[in-house]
Amino acid sequence: EGIFYEAVTNQIRDDLVNLMQPTWLQIITHWRGRGGIRSNIRAEHGAIPAHWRTL
Repeated sequence: EGIFYEAVTNQIRDDLVNLMQPTWLQIITHWRGRGGIRSNIRAEHGAIPAHWRTL
């Protein structure tokens, strides 16, 4: 049985959000599957704080 990279990334995000209770969180996962196919998946939670948007 397989699982999609997006589902794994979202589960990691959800686990971190439940544990840390952040205002904003971004997670990026880098996957290298069989056959040389690579995927970079980004998942976010909350709104980016205003002071971070100016950087």
